Amino acid sequence: MLLQSAAANYTTLFTMFGAITAALIAGAGLLYQIRRTRALERDKATWAAELEAQKVQHQLDVDLEVKRRTWDHEVETAERERRRAEAEAERERAALLEATLHREVELGAAEYCEKLAHELSMLRILDLSRPLDLKKLYVQVRVQEQEPLRYLYDDELLTAIELEDLASAVVGQEGIEAPKKPPRPDRASPATLAPMEALQRHQRIVVVGDPGAGKTTMVRHLAFGIATRRGIPGLPDLPAYVELNHFIGSGHTSLLDYLAEFWADRYGFAGSRAHMEAKLTDGTAALLLDGLDEVLGGGSTEEATAAYNRVANEVNRLAARFPKAPMVVTCRRHGWRSGLVQFQVMEALDFEWAQIKTFIANWFGPKDVRSDGLVQALSGNSRLQTLAANPLLLSLIAIVYERDLELPERRAALYRRCVEVMLREWDSHRQISRYSRFTTDNKQDLLKQIAWHYHQLGQRYFAEDDLLALIAQYLPTIDLPPGDNRAILDEIAAQYGLLKAQAHGWYGFLHLTLQEHFTATALWERGPEGIEVATARRYDPWWEEVVLLLAGSLPDATPLLLGLLQLPADGSGREDDVLSLPDDDLFHTDLLMAARCLTGSPRIADTRLRQQIVRSLWRLLEETPYEQDRERAAQVLVGLLGSGGQLPEIIDYIADDQHSEDVRIALVDALGALGGRGAGERLLGLFTLRSELPGEVREHFIRALGKLRVGQAVPALLQELSKLQNSRPSSDMDTIARTHHLAAIAEALGATGGPADTLLLLLEQEAGSEWFGTLVRAVGDALAQLDDPSVPDLLLRFADRNGGWDLGGGSSLAGTYLNVAGEPGFRSLLDLVRAGDATGWEAVLIMVSLAEFSTRGHGRAWREDFLALAVDDSRPWQIRWLAMRCLDHLPGSVDELEFLTAHPSRNVAVSAAVTLAAWGAPGHLHLVQEAIVKHRLRPFIPLRSRDIRRSIGIASVRGRLMQVLAPYNDVAFSRRLTRAAIRAGID
Repeated sequence: MLLQSAAANYTTLFTMFGAITAALIAGAGLLYQIRRTRALERDKATWAAELEAQKVQHQLDVDLEVKRRTWDHEVETAERERRRAEAEAERERAALLEATLHREVELGAAEYCEKLAHELSMLRILDLSRPLDLKKLYVQVRVQEQEPLRYLYDDELLTAIELEDLASAVVGQEGIEAPKKPPRPDRASPATLAPMEALQRHQRIVVVGDPGAGKTTMVRHLAFGIATRRGIPGLPDLPAYVELNHFIGSGHTSLLDYLAEFWADRYGFAGSRAHMEAKLTDGTAALLLDGLDEVLGGGSTEEATAAYNRVANEVNRLAARFPKAPMVVTCRRHGWRSGLVQFQVMEALDFEWAQIKTFIANWFGPKDVRSDGLVQALSGNSRLQTLAANPLLLSLIAIVYERDLELPERRAALYRRCVEVMLREWDSHRQISRYSRFTTDNKQDLLKQIAWHYHQLGQRYFAEDDLLALIAQYLPTIDLPPGDNRAILDEIAAQYGLLKAQAHGWYGFLHLTLQEHFTATALWERGPEGIEVATARRYDPWWEEVVLLLAGSLPDATPLLLGLLQLPADGSGREDDVLSLPDDDLFHTDLLMAARCLTGSPRIADTRLRQQIVRSLWRLLEETPYEQDRERAAQVLVGLLGSGGQLPEIIDYIADDQHSEDVRIALVDALGALGGRGAGERLLGLFTLRSELPGEVREHFIRALGKLRVGQAVPALLQELSKLQNSRPSSDMDTIARTHHLAAIAEALGATGGPADTLLLLLEQEAGSEWFGTLVRAVGDALAQLDDPSVPDLLLRFADRNGGWDLGGGSSLAGTYLNVAGEPGFRSLLDLVRAGDATGWEAVLIMVSLAEFSTRGHGRAWREDFLALAVDDSRPWQIRWLAMRCLDHLPGSVDELEFLTAHPSRNVAVSAAVTLAAWGAPGHLHLVQEAIVKHRLRPFIPLRSRDIRRSIGIASVRGRLMQVLAPYNDVAFSRRLTRAAIRAGID
């Protein structure tokens, strides 16, 4: 029991102990759990705190990064703003500097023009220096186109062949007389223009003429006009006047380098090179280059030729580089050796009688009785009147008459008398005494020595040091110390003006004619030796004028003439005449030179020799089968006989129907080109009295009357016009001849001041006739010559009466209207096209005229109108082509037209590419090549009509391509495209 009780107790105790233990364990576990929970909670709280701290720190880091980035951004922004501000400031400074430089350059250009105008305004005529009054003193020299030799167009050749066939077909038919030769298909008289008109029409001209023909004064007047009328629409505003011999002597190879240096040195226009290039590029600067023949001087023919070619190549290079720049080159006729491509050759015409009288009146003034006296003296002496047609000789005549109240007849005597007036009597008139021991005779001897020395060297200008050395060498021969050479040079140059400082360190005679006069005098004093020198140099253009002056100076010109003809002095070898000389060339150069010497009225002891030369000229004129020989012989004969008492002999020859028509025509043409007032009156008298003269001869009479501007001929011309209009041709050849006859009358009426309404009535009456285009061109040229302010209104009314400007066959008077109406006429014709009032061919012909007019610098104010026409898809492609042709000369942004290069019309795309190239962006020229080679261009003219093609020749593909590609100097590419265009039959 006890054991059970004890066991029970132990059990109870054990249970209790177990329970207690379990409780303890549970309590411990609970305590552990509590502690663990608390620890976890503490850890959790710690972690949360840490996490929160991390979040806070992260946020702080983020905020800090944001602030840092914001700061960096603000710093960068500020830096960029600073740099932008600096760049903007730099651009503003650069723009301001550029504007300042531009303003300074413009001011420099304006100051240069002002100084140049002041310099050119002093008209230097030998000893006289007076302000050039453009309205009162200067008399405008006119120039005439010389048509260059060229290949005929296909249809012109076919026309000529058809005329020959027609002539052959009528031979032998009963009652029909075979004509001697068919009339030429179409040969209108060359246009006679004022120099500025010629420059605006052709842009590049070479003016050739005789010594003293006014070429230098003309180009100086052009420079003066441009310099004083800056900003006039249609005119360049920067004249670049260059004496080419100075350029050659400067050692420069680039004309622009020479000009930049010359302008800076002479006019203070520094930094002009870039400005000059920019103005030449956009066509607002004109290159006026004087004296191409004067570079022909040199120690040998090879040196002279090299100098000429060097200048010609440089001019060609500038013409190709600056296709929009107007350029004028002057050259003596016999020094012209061609070589300038894309230049129209113009001939400086002699003064007409009205111009001679105007010059004399301007020279003496309205109240000076000597003016009437000189006019009367000239009008009574046809030989002197012929001399007075040359502006320089007329100036000399005025100087001599002003002193003597009488005139020498020979040109050499006139020069000699003028020099005497300048050296001897000019001082006495003004009561001036010079270097007492250096007499007038000494001065003339020295000038002869200088001229002889430098002319042998082929030099027009000479270095100052060389000249002083030559004077020093001469002075001891007249018992003067060599050290006086500077004083002597200053006296001759400064006081008399015969020698002139041409540039720094360079001298030359005031005019080449003076050098030639003193050289001829030096030859004369050398006797037989001088004659031998002259005859040996007779084929050299540099010596030609010297030989002619020598002939007029010799007391007996017989030895000189025999030397020129290469005949022995004993008279053998010339029993009959001197035409078939064994040593003369095919062109009878020796005979013609000898005959030209006779025109100076030399004294010839062997009177038979003069007669033989004249007889040989007549024989050459009658027998030669060559037209050129016939024309040269006729011109020399007229120069020899037509200015004196033998003029009736020529008139009687022309009136004789037994003589060849070709010879009579050559004489009439020569009288028209060289005859004076008396010749015009006699031709008019014969024309009026001999109504039965053959038609072609009468036509040449009419053209001669027009060239001579015989105002009294208007009634006779109107009568001839009426008679011709009442006649009806009996054959095609008669139709052609009649049209040419009408055209000649129209041109003569324009030259002689005929009525404008009669000319327009002629077109209305002849409308629709064959060869109508020839007549339209003649009437247009005639109307442009008339000094009649009513012509523009008459033309507008004519267009209204005839339903517009399209006269049929591609003919139009729109170009004539532009020539007489100017910029207002440009606006009115352009409005017709833009408004749609002119459509079809009328619109095309108007646009052709506008395009041609724009090439002369007109229409700049209406660039946006042309651009609108170019991008207008509703317009025919021809109108768009012509609008872009006008834009060729009005550059703008490439974006304005570049999108048109993708136009579906190849003609539009090609035209846009060509215009862009003209603007200096040739990137699309491959379109032109592709279109031509692959025959994708449509012909501009759907009809093979000569008149239509000629009327829109300015718009031809080939013409535009050659002009636009020229500045890129890619000759091979240009030729390849041109050949492809020809093969494709594209105009």
